[in-house]
Amino acid sequence: MLSIPAFVFRINLAKAGPLSIIVLLIALSLIWQKRYWALGILSFFYVWLHGGWGLMIILAACAIISDLLINKWALKRINWKLIATVTIGLTAGLIINPSFPNNLQFYWEQVVQIGLINYQGIVAVGVEWYPMKITDFLTTNVLGWILTIGTFSVFLWRVKTGGATVNKEKFKQILTLYIFSGLLAVMTLKSMRFIEYFAPFFILANAFLLDFSLPQNFSPRDEIKKFWKKNAVNKIIVSYLLITWLVVFIGKNIELRDFTVKGFSWQYLAGASEWLKQNTPERSLIFHTQWSDWPMLFYHNSNNVYTAGMDPTFFYRYDQELYKTWVTIGARQETKPEEKIKNDFGTNILLLKLTEKKLLEQIEKNPQFVLKYEDKEAKIFEIQ
Repeated sequence: MLSIPAFVFRINLAKAGPLSIIVLLIALSLIWQKRYWALGILSFFYVWLHGGWGLMIILAACAIISDLLINKWALKRINWKLIATVTIGLTAGLIINPSFPNNLQFYWEQVVQIGLINYQGIVAVGVEWYPMKITDFLTTNVLGWILTIGTFSVFLWRVKTGGATVNKEKFKQILTLYIFSGLLAVMTLKSMRFIEYFAPFFILANAFLLDFSLPQNFSPRDEIKKFWKKNAVNKIIVSYLLITWLVVFIGKNIELRDFTVKGFSWQYLAGASEWLKQNTPERSLIFHTQWSDWPMLFYHNSNNVYTAGMDPTFFYRYDQELYKTWVTIGARQETKPEEKIKNDFGTNILLLKLTEKKLLEQIEKNPQFVLKYEDKEAKIFEIQ
């Protein structure tokens, strides 16, 4: 998984994504062990822990489908206890919740409007909501695909030679993992953010299939030693593969490290945020044109409120006309932006980053905007 840059990037974000993956792995284990009380409790807290709790439903459905496939679609074998446990646990987590009933509206917007419908053609949503190209999906996980081909080759060879012992429960687990990772692959192609879920479950599916296919007394270490000692050609092959993998792995991770470390600072917009905190009334609105700046603005200063934050789809769904006005101001399409900001948004404070050069040029030429604060990252103006 560490050879998949997109996965490494997503997993290193200051979000609860890794925790969500851990919860799903625990849930998978509980499903296989038929520990339904524990699964119900975990489902309840999953709603509180992460917004991706809907994946628990998909995971349970995959387990049920794999069971039906193994039992030749015998509907009487449907695991109603599993369905009831997950449904009751998640529903309880939604209702017995400090945010109830507002959380229902939030999830409607986040899951249905943003996740499923997705207004990417109208709203400039976060990059993680955009589709991942099939070519990128294949090339970013080259090692994973090579391992997959190798795993299926071993599996088919064992089946052909009659060496694979059929264990229904184990094969059911393998089916569950492949069905779930297959759905996650489709979701990743629709929204690249799901790569953080696809990668671990896809690798896990291959690991389970490989374990299923290999002889019980198989030792990878012993087999590699035998292959290495056999002749000089084998040593060259092993060395070449190892060096190639190390070069690709190290190169990709250096590139990723440079992007994450050099491209981001926890002190970003700290100076402007502190000025706003000290010089504007509490809960007063700050007009800014880049919604992606909201996390750092709020991180440094939660005393103010901001025109846009989280995903702009929330803004668009709340008031489409106001959203369009906000966009046109940022695009320099308003001849009198001061009037729109004061009358439509009800504020006289504007924050712009120095990178917004064209808009800054328009604002600085307008005598209605008075510069109040400036540093190497941003400028703050007050409308007269």
